[in-house]
Amino acid sequence: MKHRLLLSALMLAVPAGASSQDAPPDSVAPRSSAVPALSSYQESVLDSVRADMEIGRNWRATRRLRGAFPEGLGASEELTLLLARAEAGWNNWPAVRALLEQALEGGELDEPEAWYLLGRSLEHQAQLDEAETAFGHALGSDRVGGVGSRLLAQARRALIRGRLGRYGAALEDARALAGEDSELGGWVALELGKMAAAEGAREETRRLLSIVRRDEVRQLGWDLLPEALLASGDSIGAEAAFWSSLPSLSSPSDQADAWDRVGALRLVRGDSAGARGAFHQVLSVSASGAPGVRSAENLLALGFDSAGAALAGARALARGGRHTQALDAYGLYEEVLGQPLSPEVRLAVARSHLNLGQGGRALPLVTELAASEDPDVAPVALNLKVSALRQLGRSGEARASQDELIARFPGYSGAVEIAYGRADGLRNRGNLDGAIAGYETVVAMDSSHNRAGQARMWMGQLLLRLGRPDEARAVYSAYLDEFPDGRRADEAMYWLGRTMAVEGLDLEGRELLGSLPSSHPISYYTVRAGELLGESFDPPLPEPKDPLPFPNFLEEGLGRFDRLLAAGLESGAAWEFEEMAARVRRDPDLDRRLQGLLRLAHEMNSRGFTREGINLGWEVRREERPLDRHLLKAIYPFPYRDIVLAEALERGIDPFLMAGLIRQESAFWAEARSRADARGLMQVLPSTGRELARTSGPAGFRPDDHLYVAEVNIHLGMAFFADMRRRFGQDLPIILSAYNAGPSRALRWRQYPEARDMHLFVERIPFTETRGYVKNVLANRAIYAWLYGQTSNLEPRVPHG
Repeated sequence: MKHRLLLSALMLAVPAGASSQDAPPDSVAPRSSAVPALSSYQESVLDSVRADMEIGRNWRATRRLRGAFPEGLGASEELTLLLARAEAGWNNWPAVRALLEQALEGGELDEPEAWYLLGRSLEHQAQLDEAETAFGHALGSDRVGGVGSRLLAQARRALIRGRLGRYGAALEDARALAGEDSELGGWVALELGKMAAAEGAREETRRLLSIVRRDEVRQLGWDLLPEALLASGDSIGAEAAFWSSLPSLSSPSDQADAWDRVGALRLVRGDSAGARGAFHQVLSVSASGAPGVRSAENLLALGFDSAGAALAGARALARGGRHTQALDAYGLYEEVLGQPLSPEVRLAVARSHLNLGQGGRALPLVTELAASEDPDVAPVALNLKVSALRQLGRSGEARASQDELIARFPGYSGAVEIAYGRADGLRNRGNLDGAIAGYETVVAMDSSHNRAGQARMWMGQLLLRLGRPDEARAVYSAYLDEFPDGRRADEAMYWLGRTMAVEGLDLEGRELLGSLPSSHPISYYTVRAGELLGESFDPPLPEPKDPLPFPNFLEEGLGRFDRLLAAGLESGAAWEFEEMAARVRRDPDLDRRLQGLLRLAHEMNSRGFTREGINLGWEVRREERPLDRHLLKAIYPFPYRDIVLAEALERGIDPFLMAGLIRQESAFWAEARSRADARGLMQVLPSTGRELARTSGPAGFRPDDHLYVAEVNIHLGMAFFADMRRRFGQDLPIILSAYNAGPSRALRWRQYPEARDMHLFVERIPFTETRGYVKNVLANRAIYAWLYGQTSNLEPRVPHG
């Protein structure tokens, strides 16, 4: 779990756009100095600046301040600190340093908050010696803020001292922290213990661990003392320490790790028999993960003590991608077993050969097994045979094997996938009649398969495209007759109702469309049905009867979570969240348990930890709690709301559309980063961000610092969206296609004849990901408008068509 919650001065920050009521009562109030007489314009600017900072628009606040006071702010401590807070609020740490360093060192400014912010900026720029000094000044001032402010500064200094190898001084800080806040002090000590152990500082590691008072937290550092001994050169002592830790370990993964370390150390000192025993223990405790792979590799050289161990080792190696070694282990297993391998193991051997590109070796194995009549073996072998033949370039034989698989085992999932892929290929090549026939084959093979449902939906769309609505209606009706509550029932209901209305069965069609809100209240097709009927989106969901309770243990746990996060102890904050969730889950009362999970979901969402909050919401939904606003707001959170509303208003964009887009792009997780390197809430690429920043700001844009700042990311993402809107007009599905798949593709797709009807166009989008993306954003837009306000009048709610 990782998230950037910024500190505003020495306060515990809350996510931009969230309530500031979570800030501790002991935050620092900077000493007022004489403020030069201000003009009425400057007074109004200061009011606007404070309002901007309250909702997290810190970059905007810095621009306003610097513009209103062109002569500089140095004459006023209050104004200097205000600007420093704002610059820190959008991660502009170089500006914070430039603003404060000279004034503090020259004695013109001596606020502890200023020293703290300077320490943060120096820490960010890896100037650790200077950062330690700055935090020391913050702590040394007789005007330092309350307990919370002092502890944050001390925690930061302790961790910096650890990074500098000054463990004695860091230990003093950790002890002082633990004396006032045992939880914070314990987590700081644990983090310092990791640093000390890596340096081989045995005594310091032991002393630091003694500060951790909470047993469950101290147990997380079970390996630190052994690691310290090992790093200091005492391998015998390290082995003994790992061994002695075993009885206290309850997690199979920790036990496997300890046995793996014991085995490795025994091997180093020449105790092969002892090492073999330890590595076998790893496989018996937990063969998954890195310890299992390492132990299996070692046992290949040392020898397995049984056929079962050899098989467990082979499987561990295969799971770890070590297929050459896995094949060796399978060979040892067969040798020890003394009889032919079972079909299951032979299939596993064939998979390893295929993973190594050895189709020629896999082919004889799978060919023999494919001739079997065993329905659990033959179809799997046939599927692998196809892969082997393709590796060998024998595409004709591969297709013949696919035909055999479809003919002999039509209900096998792999066979259905092959048939579906063939039909999709025909559709993509424009052979619509051939595709329809192919999709019919898929449905006939296994009508309950997921691909069969998709096939029916494609059949309906292709039949509509060919001007055969009666046949399309029959396809949708057949699906609903067989699966009235199926996963695509909403889609079938919508298109059946729409085709009925078009074909003159208006009353029946309207009734079917009108039933969607009751059966599928938050579906994309429910939104579309409402548009056709001229009805606003208003799902018939019950109103929550009571506010969600807030148990004391959650309130206390969230307080620890906030303090740990503000101190930079993200792993500790993550652990606290898991502990809170686990405690709620242990409640035997179902209603209280679900209410507790929802409360925790809302609290995590409000802090910007939306992955955790949304997942908790879905967990509650899986317990069959009815949908209501409490649950929907957990699943569709709106942190950073004020930033979204303000930026959207300035650009004339529907804020709920932007909320729906962000929900789809990143699930409102500010730290999101895709495989393509798109970052932040609106998934802006660094290259796109640089290009947009040149014209829209911010000046000095740095992707690594700024794309994870909500305000900057939303500003740039909306600038890109506005550009797409200028290029593509008001047809939202096309604009959204451009945002997701790129403008060049959207330009091509806009030429489809379906572009005259946006409902049909969405179904025609060729990329599965983009098609789902557009549907989800449009559904999200309606949900967010219903949950959080009225639909904006800034642009048409329904694009033409």
